[in-house]
Amino acid sequence: MSSNEISDDAEIYVVKTGDTLSAIAHEHGTTTTHLLDLNSIHLRNGLIVGQRLTVRNKRECSVVPLFIDLDRNPIQGLRYRLESADGTTCEGVSQLNGLGERFISKAQGDKVRISVQRPDGTWKAIHEVEARVGEKLVTLRSGKLKISLRTEPHPMTPDGVPVKDDPPKTPPTPSAPGTPKTAIGTLLHPVAEGHHLGLKALPGTTPQGAPVTVISKDRPDLRRYFARYTGEAITAQDWSDAARDIRCETAVIKAFAHVESRGAAFDKLHRPAILYERHVFSKHTQHQFDGANADISAQKAYTRAKVDQQQHAIADSDRFGTEGDHQYQRFEKAYLLNPDAAIQACSWG
Repeated sequence: MSSNEISDDAEIYVVKTGDTLSAIAHEHGTTTTHLLDLNSIHLRNGLIVGQRLTVRNKRECSVVPLFIDLDRNPIQGLRYRLESADGTTCEGVSQLNGLGERFISKAQGDKVRISVQRPDGTWKAIHEVEARVGEKLVTLRSGKLKISLRTEPHPMTPDGVPVKDDPPKTPPTPSAPGTPKTAIGTLLHPVAEGHHLGLKALPGTTPQGAPVTVISKDRPDLRRYFARYTGEAITAQDWSDAARDIRCETAVIKAFAHVESRGAAFDKLHRPAILYERHVFSKHTQHQFDGANADISAQKAYTRAKVDQQQHAIADSDRFGTEGDHQYQRFEKAYLLNPDAAIQACSWG
């Protein structure tokens, strides 16, 4: 959740049936161009009944929803509803980048509820935010992936019996503790696989002819990038060699390792422990991804705090969050946008 300050008090107009942008501009002594710039949205695409528009450049509170799936891909075409405490409602459909329309609240502290429409047409409330002065981007991350699928008829045998699926594969036998590991792959620079970012659903068939959909994901192949680390512990000789190379005492290096890496520079998947910094990524990409990817690219840094100075809860998208996969999900998404900037945006090890 991010905010940008806007000056003075806002004068709000609520769109009614039959309203046009030119008529609203004429009524309030302004121009359609000024209204477009003032509201920072593409009003030429059509007005929505109940939509709140700023008609004078004064102080206001506004909320903008951003919908992403579990893999942080924008969710397009999701019907949503914003409701304020005074009963004002605005409905819309998320855009290609997952963004919704800008919802303006008349009062600071106003409770704005965000709901999404289920496939059966009913509504589900998913979040409530308190409107404060400025524009607040509320990132709403689904616990599921959004993919496009199509059902196909199951193949039948000549006798009219559905063909059987493949037998389950036998899981590999785990190695005994202490078994040496072998590095796999090369130290090639990681590259994104595929021609388009995000998830892809590719139709196919099993050996028996049954329809199956293969879900693939564009992501850096970090296993190849870190292939030479195979899980060995640091030896006393390693500590001694490192201290000699940088001309300091061994205890100094161990002290830094204890504080900065918490005793383990790699995780259970043999990846370096990282801390992803979105404001660093934003800086190295000249802020070009801040709009559609605010959860991983913003001038505002993540925080470890759970509440702000006014004791309001801080959104998960604005917090560092847990270590491990959570950090790598952010890093991998940023890597697909700009590899060099993503690497520079992490604290490694």
